[in-house]
Amino acid sequence: MQPIDALTLKHLAAELDLKLADGKINKIQQANHNEVLLHLWVGGEASRQKLYINVHPQYAFCVLVKDTPFLTFPEKAPNFCMVLRKHLTSARIKQVKTLPDERVLNIHMENYNELGQQVQLVLSLELMGKHSNIILYDEELQTIIGCAHGVSEQMSSQREISVGYPYAPPPKPKQPPLSQAFQLEVSAVMRQALQQGLSPVDALTCHFSGMGKAILGDILENEPTPERCYNILMELMQGIHLYPAIRADLGRFSLYPGYEGRADWEACGTVNRMIQQFFVGHLALDKLKNIKHQLMQVLKNQEKKFQKRMKELEKTDEEALQRLRKFGDLLTIAVSENRKPQGHIIELEDYETMQPVKVELDINLSLSENAQLYYRRYKKGQARARMAEEQSQQLNSQLAFIQELASAIEMATSPDELASIREDLEAQGWMQPLETRKKGKQQKPSQPLSVISSDGMTILIGRNGLQNDQLVGKLAHPEDVWLHAHLIPGSHVLVKTDKREMPDQTLLEAALLAAWFSKARHSVNVPIVYTKARYVRKIPNSYPGHVNYVSEKSVNVTPGADEIERLLQPKQHPATA
Repeated sequence: MQPIDALTLKHLAAELDLKLADGKINKIQQANHNEVLLHLWVGGEASRQKLYINVHPQYAFCVLVKDTPFLTFPEKAPNFCMVLRKHLTSARIKQVKTLPDERVLNIHMENYNELGQQVQLVLSLELMGKHSNIILYDEELQTIIGCAHGVSEQMSSQREISVGYPYAPPPKPKQPPLSQAFQLEVSAVMRQALQQGLSPVDALTCHFSGMGKAILGDILENEPTPERCYNILMELMQGIHLYPAIRADLGRFSLYPGYEGRADWEACGTVNRMIQQFFVGHLALDKLKNIKHQLMQVLKNQEKKFQKRMKELEKTDEEALQRLRKFGDLLTIAVSENRKPQGHIIELEDYETMQPVKVELDINLSLSENAQLYYRRYKKGQARARMAEEQSQQLNSQLAFIQELASAIEMATSPDELASIREDLEAQGWMQPLETRKKGKQQKPSQPLSVISSDGMTILIGRNGLQNDQLVGKLAHPEDVWLHAHLIPGSHVLVKTDKREMPDQTLLEAALLAAWFSKARHSVNVPIVYTKARYVRKIPNSYPGHVNYVSEKSVNVTPGADEIERLLQPKQHPATA
């Protein structure tokens, strides 16, 4: 993924400096060792702001954001967060700027220490790939107060980072900055590269620092002469004719002014918005992907356990059981014939095949007692077989539930949907509750998705097994209408009719929702069954959301993304309008 470069960071810092000047930090949160969120009160029209900082090697950036649905915070704040809260709460921002031609953004602040003395602090964001870090240091004493990632002498021979150590900026690149290069130097490097059949972009980045390959490539690809390229470079560095834009299909962002007006590049207006749309969008998708992988891994582990147990249960040998019963019968016949055993083996004639059969005996027991012993073994074997059959049915039910959950995970498009699925896994005891939830407090279960139909009826959609159970068991009135994709994993849908006849339009919309929230959302003519809620019953001792139904009817629908988006738009219920 395209990293943030020194030029982009410089212009981002200029925007942040204008927006956050004289702002006051009133809340600090840390999601993990890479992600920090600063809540600021700026006053005036800007009012509340949130500065999101990420120093993950693949996502090293900072940006102002409005919402952070992709973040979850632990119940107990990390140590670095506590350090930031101690020193930066109520701190006032004086200036935001970067180190010249480097990917380091410094937020200069002033605050008061425990003695009431004014102190000058710097929160330094080093957004440099695998070396990314957040460092808080005293500007006057040049002493490190805290850092997100400590760096020991064994880890780096050039620079140690730890609490109490003297602060030193990152080592400067060996190449001179491009911003200080003369036109003749830049042109000479480009022409030499072209003559040798080399990439001018690689040549410039080898000779100069301070600009990323991606934006350099944009300029060199579109400008005809080295002189024109140099002029564009200087204008960009001075902030002239900036055109922040992204191209989603290529996973790219750029400041190059030549993209203005081109349909394949989406204008962002500001550098902050460009960074937000590019990085936060990628970050949210990757986090969604990681959560999906984590949940799917849990399901795969459970599936392996259940399948292993199924194989063990299948080992019950019906022929061996019948042999025990037959041995008991043969010994009973031998008792009636007054047969005498010879040692621990007696040879008898099978009454079905008329062939001789050797039966093993316990020499301490009589023939009659040996017969009863075989009968007891037979009955125990039968009991085990019945138990194995019941357990097999339960395991088959659990395996079907796993398939339902796997389909739901594949279809999920938001963290909220995955959080609902996680509730099912936690309820089954397959996952531990998140540590972000308060200990000792009952976690409030998530609620089904609610939609208002065109006719003003409420349509409820269960997004996990617990919500599906809730629809059928608690929320459904006998006259309500229940819908589900026929023989396809998916959500339960319930139309609250309030004892009225359900209009055809509401039936169509509910059926579309049932198809969309199923594994067949991208199919055509999806069969949807529907019936009154009175005819739907949960199957006892089965997985959440597993029901039987009768008196059903069916309808075929083809869901479309645009129509579903319209249905999911928040609407006011007619009763409250």
